[in-house]
Amino acid sequence: MPAVSPDALRAARALACLSERDVERQTGISRGTLEACEAGLPIAPRTIDRLLDFYAAIGIEFLGWVSLTTNYEYRAGARWRPPGEPDRMEPEAARNDDRWLPFAAARAMLRGWDQETAAEQAGLSRRQVEHLEAGGPSTKQSRHWLRVMYESRGIEFLGAIANGRVVGAGVRRTSLADPIFLSDILARDAGRTDAD
Repeated sequence: MPAVSPDALRAARALACLSERDVERQTGISRGTLEACEAGLPIAPRTIDRLLDFYAAIGIEFLGWVSLTTNYEYRAGARWRPPGEPDRMEPEAARNDDRWLPFAAARAMLRGWDQETAAEQAGLSRRQVEHLEAGGPSTKQSRHWLRVMYESRGIEFLGAIANGRVVGAGVRRTSLADPIFLSDILARDAGRTDAD
């Protein structure tokens, strides 16, 4: 089991707006090795550690946990590390304002998706998706449709507004998107129901 989900590695790179070449330059890890890490291929643990240290140094944290029974990682994702104790956090305000959503990171969580695929699935044009990912001009309706499309595929957007700015922005898989999650619960409970 890798130390971190390949989906989360791709999301972290997208959150930081870095290309594979950028990460190669800053970490010394070759693009080929980075591609292998982001594809979930076996990689030396020290390489993964270098990537984790690199992302931690720029303020990105990885999310999720590994089941000891299935060796499956649940709720994998990445987000910008929120500040220690912000004065006032308003998660509901962030949920109602979708202008800040990290759409590129959400797309990165879905292996092999390009902007054309995201556009087709959301009923938008590729150019609209490009603008949404770059924080360019967009409509509330186009942001809504792209958000709904990603959420329907099990991607959860993270973040809150603290002191008027977004903190902890990121993405992760919802528990409903984890295919083994329900079977783990059933196995743990050995088929018991509340009526038992």
